[in-house]
Amino acid sequence: MSTTDTTPPTGRSAPALSPEVLDWTRPGMFEQFLPPVPILRDPAYLRVLDQISDLGKLQEGWDSYGGNKIEEPARSNAVALLTMLATHLEYPTPPPVVGPSADGGVVLRWEPSGLELVVKLRSRGGEYYVAKRDEESLLAAGEIGRLESIVNTIAKYLAT
Repeated sequence: MSTTDTTPPTGRSAPALSPEVLDWTRPGMFEQFLPPVPILRDPAYLRVLDQISDLGKLQEGWDSYGGNKIEEPARSNAVALLTMLATHLEYPTPPPVVGPSADGGVVLRWEPSGLELVVKLRSRGGEYYVAKRDEESLLAAGEIGRLESIVNTIAKYLAT
């Protein structure tokens, strides 16, 4: 499965999210908004947050197939989800691989213990799936309405 593949598609619109909007115009500005959680000050996580911010530099057609510009609310949702996840977990986890999606979203991908966990966040909502890497069997999948609704699911699979 590819980084930007978030199969199965849902076809329905997710409810509106109200994420904290961060200042993406200057590198490193998001740090002032982060809660005092040690994992969020870790250089690896700060690099992930910078990578999310850098997705905003991609122009229309960045993938040579007409890919949409990566939307600021999608980037804010990705930062908000990572912040919620880091404050929720009692143990450090490897940061995700970050990538753009052609529809203007942000893709976060983890590979814990033989699994592939992919979350795609858009300006409003998103979707996720969890699959076994070697077997490509789907363990969980669904839409994301509110970011809070996915934190426990992600945490459960990252703990394996």
